[in-house]
Amino acid sequence: MNDPARSHELVVLQRNYGICKFGAKALVPVWVDGGGFWSVARTPEELSIVCEERLIPAGVHSETGFSCLRVIGPLGFASVGVIASLLDYQAPLTYVNNLNSRSARSQQKGRLSVH
Repeated sequence: MNDPARSHELVVLQRNYGICKFGAKALVPVWVDGGGFWSVARTPEELSIVCEERLIPAGVHSETGFSCLRVIGPLGFASVGVIASLLDYQAPLTYVNNLNSRSARSQQKGRLSVH
Protein backbone atom coordinates (compact mmCIF):
# COMPACT_ATOMS: atom_id res chain seq x y z
CA MET A 1 0.00 0.00 0.00
CA ASN A 2 2.79 2.48 0.87
CA ASP A 3 5.29 3.27 -1.85
CA PRO A 4 8.92 3.84 -0.70
CA ALA A 5 9.16 6.69 -3.22
CA ARG A 6 6.26 8.44 -1.49
CA SER A 7 7.22 11.40 0.68
CA HIS A 8 7.17 10.66 4.41
CA GLU A 9 7.46 13.06 7.32
CA LEU A 10 10.77 12.55 9.10
CA VAL A 11 11.65 13.80 12.57
CA VAL A 12 15.20 13.70 13.94
CA LEU A 13 14.88 13.22 17.69
CA GLN A 14 17.03 15.72 19.55
CA ARG A 15 18.59 13.45 22.19
CA ASN A 16 21.22 10.73 21.91
CA TYR A 17 20.02 7.18 22.43
CA GLY A 18 21.46 3.95 23.76
CA ILE A 19 20.53 0.30 23.71
CA CYS A 20 20.75 -1.67 26.95
CA LYS A 21 21.05 -5.42 27.35
CA PHE A 22 19.64 -7.30 30.33
CA GLY A 23 19.17 -10.96 31.19
CA ALA A 24 16.26 -12.85 29.66
CA LYS A 25 14.19 -12.79 32.86
CA ALA A 26 14.94 -9.18 33.84
CA LEU A 27 12.07 -6.81 34.52
CA VAL A 28 11.80 -3.51 32.65
CA PRO A 29 13.44 -0.93 34.92
CA VAL A 30 11.34 2.09 35.89
CA TRP A 31 14.02 4.58 34.80
CA VAL A 32 13.35 3.95 31.07
CA ASP A 33 10.06 5.84 31.32
CA GLY A 34 11.79 9.15 32.06
CA GLY A 35 12.10 10.28 28.45
CA GLY A 36 10.21 10.50 25.20
CA PHE A 37 10.75 7.58 22.84
CA TRP A 38 11.71 4.20 24.28
CA SER A 39 11.24 0.63 23.16
CA VAL A 40 11.51 -2.80 24.77
CA ALA A 41 12.15 -6.13 23.04
CA ARG A 42 12.41 -9.51 24.71
CA THR A 43 13.81 -12.71 23.24
CA PRO A 44 14.46 -16.01 25.01
CA GLU A 45 18.09 -14.84 25.41
CA GLU A 46 17.77 -11.21 26.53
CA LEU A 47 15.76 -8.09 27.27
CA SER A 48 16.82 -5.11 25.11
CA ILE A 49 15.79 -1.53 25.78
CA VAL A 50 16.28 1.50 23.55
CA CYS A 51 16.03 4.77 25.47
CA GLU A 52 17.53 8.20 25.87
CA GLU A 53 21.23 7.88 26.67
CA ARG A 54 20.96 10.30 29.60
CA LEU A 55 18.64 7.89 31.43
CA ILE A 56 21.02 4.91 31.42
CA PRO A 57 22.57 4.42 34.85
CA ALA A 58 26.29 3.74 35.22
CA GLY A 59 27.05 0.04 35.23
CA VAL A 60 24.22 -0.97 32.87
CA HIS A 61 25.48 -3.02 29.90
CA SER A 62 24.79 -0.65 27.01
CA GLU A 63 25.98 0.86 23.75
CA THR A 64 25.43 4.58 23.37
CA GLY A 65 25.89 7.32 20.80
CA PHE A 66 22.91 6.54 18.58
CA SER A 67 20.88 9.11 16.70
CA CYS A 68 17.19 8.41 16.31
CA LEU A 69 14.99 9.23 13.33
CA ARG A 70 11.24 8.88 13.42
CA VAL A 71 9.26 8.31 10.25
CA ILE A 72 5.68 9.42 10.79
CA GLY A 73 3.23 6.91 9.35
CA PRO A 74 1.24 5.10 8.81
CA LEU A 75 3.57 2.90 6.82
CA GLY A 76 2.36 -0.45 5.60
CA PHE A 77 4.28 -3.45 6.91
CA ALA A 78 4.72 -4.51 3.29
CA SER A 79 6.71 -1.33 2.57
CA VAL A 80 10.32 -2.12 1.69
CA GLY A 81 13.25 0.28 1.72
CA VAL A 82 11.45 3.27 3.24
CA ILE A 83 13.93 3.76 6.10
CA ALA A 84 17.04 3.09 3.98
CA SER A 85 15.82 5.48 1.27
CA LEU A 86 15.87 8.34 3.77
CA LEU A 87 19.62 8.24 4.36
CA ASP A 88 22.14 9.93 2.05
CA TYR A 89 24.97 7.65 3.18
CA GLN A 90 25.57 4.06 4.13
CA ALA A 91 25.25 3.54 7.90
CA PRO A 92 24.43 0.69 10.24
CA LEU A 93 20.71 0.97 10.84
CA THR A 94 18.17 -0.74 13.06
CA TYR A 95 14.54 0.19 13.45
CA VAL A 96 11.49 -0.31 15.61
CA ASN A 97 7.96 -0.65 14.22
CA ASN A 98 4.59 0.17 15.62
CA LEU A 99 1.35 0.59 13.75
CA ASN A 100 1.72 4.32 13.11
CA SER A 101 5.44 5.03 12.79
CA ARG A 102 8.97 3.66 12.46
CA SER A 103 11.93 4.76 14.53
CA ALA A 104 15.41 4.14 13.20
CA ARG A 105 18.71 4.26 15.07
CA SER A 106 22.09 4.89 13.51
CA GLN A 107 25.49 5.00 15.18
CA GLN A 108 27.20 6.64 12.21
CA LYS A 109 29.58 9.42 13.27
CA GLY A 110 28.63 12.94 12.24
CA ARG A 111 25.26 14.50 11.57
CA LEU A 112 22.50 12.55 9.90
CA SER A 113 21.68 13.76 6.42
CA VAL A 114 18.18 13.09 5.18
CA HIS A 115 16.21 13.92 2.05
